[in-house]
Amino acid sequence: MNNVIRNKKGIVLITVIIFMVILFMLSGAITTLVFPEFFFLKKHSAEIAAFHLADAGIKEAMYRMEQNKDFSNFTGTLAPAWPPNSPAYGTYSVTIAPDPGNNNDIVQIYYITSVARLNNRPGTNHTVYAIVDTSTSFAKYLYFSDQEIMAGSGTHNVFNMGDQLNGPVFSNDQFYINWTNYQGNPPIFQTKLDSARTSINYIPDAPQNESGYKKIFKNGSQGFELGVGKITFPPPNNAQITAALGGMQTPTSQGVYLPNNGSSVSGGIYVMGDLENLNFKVDGNGNQTIEFYQEEEHGHATRKTTVTLNPASNTTTIQYNWKGQTATYQGIINGVIFTNGDVGVASVGGTIGSRLTLVTPPNNEVEIKGHIRYKDDPRTNPNATNVLGIVSGNIIIDDNAPANLEVDAVMLAGNPSGNGSFYYGNWDRRGPKGNLTIFGGLATQQSGPVGTYNPDGSVITGYKKIYNYDTRLSLFPPPYYPTTGKLRIRFWKDLK
Repeated sequence: MNNVIRNKKGIVLITVIIFMVILFMLSGAITTLVFPEFFFLKKHSAEIAAFHLADAGIKEAMYRMEQNKDFSNFTGTLAPAWPPNSPAYGTYSVTIAPDPGNNNDIVQIYYITSVARLNNRPGTNHTVYAIVDTSTSFAKYLYFSDQEIMAGSGTHNVFNMGDQLNGPVFSNDQFYINWTNYQGNPPIFQTKLDSARTSINYIPDAPQNESGYKKIFKNGSQGFELGVGKITFPPPNNAQITAALGGMQTPTSQGVYLPNNGSSVSGGIYVMGDLENLNFKVDGNGNQTIEFYQEEEHGHATRKTTVTLNPASNTTTIQYNWKGQTATYQGIINGVIFTNGDVGVASVGGTIGSRLTLVTPPNNEVEIKGHIRYKDDPRTNPNATNVLGIVSGNIIIDDNAPANLEVDAVMLAGNPSGNGSFYYGNWDRRGPKGNLTIFGGLATQQSGPVGTYNPDGSVITGYKKIYNYDTRLSLFPPPYYPTTGKLRIRFWKDLK
């Protein structure tokens, strides 16, 4: 009996030993599998953290460049949001390098490199590289103002029932909206309105319900946003002048110049002296013609110069009508027409068949005397490529402009005094002139008056505002049109 018991105990002992050996082997195998995975996950988590830290450096750089105009290199840290006062878990070093060609281009390019390093993890570095530019154009707005004050009067610009704005609207200032006598008019603002201010001044009072808001905004109380970031109006620069000159020395005598290298055009069109009139036409062959009329410097005779753009033959021709000379060059101009007049009054009217931007110095003016219409209307032809930009210190509708005036263009008015505006010269003295239809966009430092109105929105003097956005402009602005300074990432890469 004792032998049997001893044998059973021996068998149990052997079984336990075998089990322990198997368990030990399994635990070893599990350890062999788990530990590398643990270290891999720990390393991977550190790499992810370092990546986000480096990307945070890119984002901070863009914020500094946009908001503070700070383009210097810097070092930053990032700490957990919770718990409060947590120590930073890493640092990033950021370098910002401007493109060498920035001085000569309206679109500024910058190269940003951000290198992140985690604290307590030596060797865990991460690098992110981005190329950004300032190509976000002021052409993205139907209506933009720095101040909602009427130039020259100091009174507030007021939107009235009967006005119609169909496109993106923005101001750095407070909007004034008069909806006193609603007569079943369409809402004033057909798309979103944004303001850097935190309130809107409603006349007589703010709407009390959604129905009231929908009389002003198509999307009701969701049709506006307040307290958004301010956008700096663009300061003058020489980008358009440089583009127009195309490497040519600045002329010193009056005339219309077509920069070239002897056989091909090399820039745009540069005009020295005052322009009496500037007419855009499209000839019978579909070619854009631009007629320049200048009064002689020491007389009263008018000189006419005609420039013709012929895409079919890829040529640009300049004809000095007043002296019977013609020259033809290969290529089409880059689209910039710069007028450097002493008085700075250019009169514009006609038909647009090409991509053009008319520019004057910021102390000068562009005067619109007649209709400006696109040959190919993008409202009916989605493939239309013709577009016009006008950039000047002030843009003025001539006293004798026709009733129901149409201007197909995107315009920007700004000057060193900060009161650049778009307005009708006789806004408060001439009788009703019907609608002022803008198809494109308008950006000004100060809002300009185009008419006066009864409480019900009917016109007393001048024009009623009918502004419609050309949706092509957000991606297809005129050549060398001013930009907002907002940055766009054109290239991004994780260099690890």
